[in-house]
Amino acid sequence: MINSYQWPYMDQTNWQPLDFGQLNAYFNRLFLYEETDEEKSNIIKALDFTRMSDITKAIIYANLSYYKKLDEMIQKYPNLEELYFVKPLEKPLYLTPKPDNLFQSYRDMNLML
Repeated sequence: MINSYQWPYMDQTNWQPLDFGQLNAYFNRLFLYEETDEEKSNIIKALDFTRMSDITKAIIYANLSYYKKLDEMIQKYPNLEELYFVKPLEKPLYLTPKPDNLFQSYRDMNLML
């Protein structure tokens, strides 16, 4: 079993769309309702963007943008400030085998969900 603290830093070389979808789901669970969960808050405070891939950063950006929490979270967690500098991925990345592409924040990052 993968320790959830490892998710943001894992080697993604051989990942399939569903693996990226699981990473997105991990961040979804992490960032939603973090204000009521001290463990989640501590994990967010410890996120190290120097160890993350561009894909992971794009997923975090899209996730927080979708929920309209980007600015709020950066204010609350200064270590997330690097999200302001995240660029869209050069090539589309599929987070699911059959994306609906309904979410603008994900399309903006070239993530197909």
